[in-house]
Parts: sequence; structure tokens; C-alpha cells
Amino acid sequence: MKISMLLLSSAAILVAGSAIAADLPAKKAAPAAAPSGACPAYGAGFIAIPGTDSCLAIGGYVRSDNKFTANVVRPAKSPYNLGYKFIARVDVRNNTEIGTVRSVIGLVAADGAIGTAAGNTVLTESAYVDVAGFRAGAAPSPVDFDNAYNNSGVSYQPTQVGLLSYTQAFGATSVTIGAQAAENNNDAGVTTATANTQASRPDLLIAATSKLSDAVTLKGGLVSHEVDGSVSGTAQGFAAIGRVDVSFAPVKVIFGGAYANGANSYVDNAGGSAVNGQFNSVMGGKVKDSASDASNLATASDYYGAVEYSLGSHLLYAYADSETGTQDTANYKRTDYGVGFKYQAAKGLYIRPELYQKIENANAASDTISNVFYLRIRRDF
Repeated sequence: MKISMLLLSSAAILVAGSAIAADLPAKKAAPAAAPSGACPAYGAGFIAIPGTDSCLAIGGYVRSDNKFTANVVRPAKSPYNLGYKFIARVDVRNNTEIGTVRSVIGLVAADGAIGTAAGNTVLTESAYVDVAGFRAGAAPSPVDFDNAYNNSGVSYQPTQVGLLSYTQAFGATSVTIGAQAAENNNDAGVTTATANTQASRPDLLIAATSKLSDAVTLKGGLVSHEVDGSVSGTAQGFAAIGRVDVSFAPVKVIFGGAYANGANSYVDNAGGSAVNGQFNSVMGGKVKDSASDASNLATASDYYGAVEYSLGSHLLYAYADSETGTQDTANYKRTDYGVGFKYQAAKGLYIRPELYQKIENANAASDTISNVFYLRIRRDF
């Protein structure tokens, strides 16, 4: 009897409790917590630095660059090169009374020479501070509209250059004005007792990027460069650089070009600065902006086009590039044609085989033709 009464009492309590619960407002599930130490305000990959109000992200890539040239003259040149490159960057940000302050430090090394440094040397790839639109330090040039399909890359500046700049957005257009370390400087890397080889001021520039629509993006830049003669005299050189990207999925078309009068390094088609650019081998070993007294400015031009076809995470592409340069009585012309496939094997990992033909002509001599198979394997992190 007592057991029956106990069961009936328990049932009554459960029913009453259920009725009361039904009248209470439903409790919402707790929001998913951010990963411990994350900094969502700055985007994915940033973590808080313990004991500070700063957030940090580490990124970069490691890359295998491999090339085989079918028709080189041996033993003067090797038909193959198995190479590498890596870049590692640290990005630190924090909020201040004048806005977000960003500091970036990057290191780079490769098997081949970078600028005047020998291969296998770790160098500064970037080291700059951003705040309220201002940038100061060593950073990619605002007029470097890099395409970088073929082995040398379609680029006008080194991966970093010392600069001071300010960027302001006007709707869909951003404009940058600045000063950067003078490129070229006539006989860069060479010091003699009589040569007047260093420009007395930095290069002045203005660059703009405008997104006209979801399909069309325009980029352009103008640079003023002081030309010093290798013996005496100065003159004013300039370079004009532009690029347009037109996208109508799954196709993207790119056109670009540059012209320089007394500022050839802004056209030189090399992954580094003019110190190791394509013009060197035919222009006395150095790209000069003028003759010895700066009265005869050198000229250069580069025009290229590319088309990309997206296959989801993979990419097919083809390109053509033509570059010319004239310095005193020396002249140079190079043309590249190439096709390639960028295959994404996994997130952040891609394999890029490419075939291209390089046609060079120095001082109206016979064309030198190189047929190249190029394989890049890159892991971004």
C-alpha cells in the first residue's frame, strides 16, 4: 500500500513539473565559443599573444621550382635546374587610439640569386608598419602588378622595396602616393671613385586600383625617377605601368604593359630588381638609365596578355609577353609564350606544370630560342 502511494505521488510530481516547464520560456542554446586564443576581429588565423593586446598570424609558402630546357648548349649551360624558394611572414596587429596598427616581417630564401645576394641566403622579404592608411618600411611596391606565370615572372619590381606611402579609398577606387628607394641608380651594386651612381632622391609614384564592377578591375601607376649619368649629369626619367583584369566566370582575361624612359627597371621582366634582370646580359652587365653623361635616356617597354579558365579549385592558363629595351647602342628583345595547369592537390597545396618558349634577340643578332618545361610545387601556410 505504501509503495503504491509512493508511485502515485512521484507521478503527480513529474506531471506537475512538466506542466510548469511547459509554461516557462524556452532556453536558447549557448553560442559556439570561439577557439581559445582566437582574434576574430582580424580574421581567420590570428591568435592572441599572451600578456599583450596584440594578435598574431603566421603565413607564407615553401616552393619547389624545377626546370628543364630542351635545347641548351652544353657544357656552357645545364639543361635542368632543381630549385626552391620559401617565404615566411609574421603579421602582428592591435587596436590603438589612432586605429589598427599592423606590423609585418617576412624572410625569403631561394637557391638562385635574389638581387645582388647569392643563393641560399636568407633575406628580408618585408618589414613594414601600417596605420591609418600610411605604410613605412620594406614592402611590395605599389606599382608592382605581378602576374608571375613563367619562370622569371611578369613583374616590374623586387618583392620588397624601401618606401613611405599613403593609401586612401574613394568608393571602389584606392589611390596610393609615395616615395620608394630609387631603382636602378645606374650601375647598381658597383662603386668607383669617379662614378656618380646614386640618385639624390627617392622615386616618386602614384598608383591606383579601381574595381569598375564585379567583372572589371583596373590598375595603373606613374613613377618619376632621377637619372644620374655614370660620370656626370642628371635628367628626369619616368615609367608608366598598367593592367586590366576582366572576369566572366569561368574565364578571366588579363592585359598589361609598361613603358619607361630613363627608368628601365620598372619594365624589366625578372623576379628581382634590375640588378639581376633580363637586360643585364646584353647591356654591359648593368641596366643603365642613360649614357655616361645622362644625356641619352634608355627606353624599355613590356606588353603581355593572359587568359585563365577556372575548373573549380584548378586552373588552366595561357599567356604571351613581349619585352624590349634600348640603352645607348645596345638593344634587347624577349618574347615568351606559355601554357600551364594549376592543380590543387589539397588545401594550400598545388602542383603547376607549365610549357613555355622563350625567344631572345640581343643587338639584332640571331634569335636564341629556348623550349622549357617548368614544374612548380607549392605549399601555402
